[in-house]
Amino acid sequence: MKVLITPNIELIETSQLYYEDASVRWVFDTNSSVVRLDTSRKPHTNSEHWISENSDLFSFSENGDLACLELSVPGENHLATFRIDKTITGRIKLHKPVFNVLPTMLRLFDPLGRQLSCFMRPPTKKEALTRVNLGKDFTILLAEDQYFGFELFNPLDYLVGQNDAPLDPDNRAGSDEYRLFAALLDIMSDNTVEALDNDMAAVANELKTNILPHIPSIKSASRKNTVQSSLEDFIDYYA
Repeated sequence: MKVLITPNIELIETSQLYYEDASVRWVFDTNSSVVRLDTSRKPHTNSEHWISENSDLFSFSENGDLACLELSVPGENHLATFRIDKTITGRIKLHKPVFNVLPTMLRLFDPLGRQLSCFMRPPTKKEALTRVNLGKDFTILLAEDQYFGFELFNPLDYLVGQNDAPLDPDNRAGSDEYRLFAALLDIMSDNTVEALDNDMAAVANELKTNILPHIPSIKSASRKNTVQSSLEDFIDYYA
């Protein structure tokens, strides 16, 4: 199977996980975050921001092989379920040298399934999506063979403050940490900001009251420091 998932990027189906050794990170900040997948290839050609619209970062080597993905995690929470019709493994290749890829608009953080999903638009129950496994715990989603979003499984195990920071595999996140993070993302969302009439001081107070006291329960010292310092910076700025 070969298909253009954007006008400029080609998906090629593979028999096994192609980017198995790629580095995966969720680079977290309270007000914004990105999910990164880095291969060992040297970046040569990047997606570009245009004057009128943003672009997520898709980087490719001189030969058109994937070097890096840096995908923004949107701020709007979306709670509806979605249906995966087919799951494959694959790799992506640059088809044309000048391109941009619009960022996703909605996110779904599932603390029970331990999954972060981001979509270009609301998925419908009738819409059959294809899940393409690219790296360990990292997938992209297709709707009618077009790029529709991405997923990160076990997302808190990949949470860091900087993209070159080490992970902490000996202290994987448990159920309590996933519930805490779901509460954090519920407060720190476009939905809550809109409900509070863009009162960022009120958002900061919600985080200070309902989230910050529970940060010491995070098992990993590195994740704890990342989340706590980010929250404290946000609260100090807006409160």
